[in-house]
Amino acid sequence: MKTIGSLAVVVLITVSLCAGRALADDKEAVGKGAKAWAMAMMEGKPDEMKAHSIGSEEELARWEGMSKMMAAFRKLGDAAKAKYGEDGAIIGRMFRTPDFSQLQAESKIVITGDDATITGKDSKVMKLKKDGGEWKVVLASLNDSGKMDPKQVTAMADAASATADEIKDGKYGTNQEAMMALAKKMAAAGGGGRRPGGAGATPAK
Repeated sequence: MKTIGSLAVVVLITVSLCAGRALADDKEAVGKGAKAWAMAMMEGKPDEMKAHSIGSEEELARWEGMSKMMAAFRKLGDAAKAKYGEDGAIIGRMFRTPDFSQLQAESKIVITGDDATITGKDSKVMKLKKDGGEWKVVLASLNDSGKMDPKQVTAMADAASATADEIKDGKYGTNQEAMMALAKKMAAAGGGGRRPGGAGATPAK
């Protein structure tokens, strides 16, 4: 199924950018700011995500919706794994927390006054800004990742959450049946065949 992975990839890329082997306190603080944002996104905590973000009201609202969608897919992953074991574990693996120790050598942090960039080994860049003594993610630097139609995002989150509830209720005998049902719901929501975040869901260079 092609509809659930891209946003998780975006967030995992964000996490991989946040950790560099910075010795200076400021660089460590930048990394912690990016990590706090990424973890809030991965865990589906929109209020925490917004607290670690800088952006317009529209950008904050869009990323809040994306965070809620993340939470819905994590719920789905947990339900599928609990019901179907390894057959249902694939969604959960898309949203697992990475090993930060393996990622810390893959980023470079550059600070210029109250602005910072974090560059990954793939040359993708995230921008941060110091605000109130805390480094926060500049949402505009995340390119197309948060530009899905908010109504579509909400519908996809509802589809994932509803499918999770149906799995818990025993409606589907196999993981394949559950995923087919999810695909139909997402197609009806306008998300069929497209992953959350879209094909261009990468931080801006």
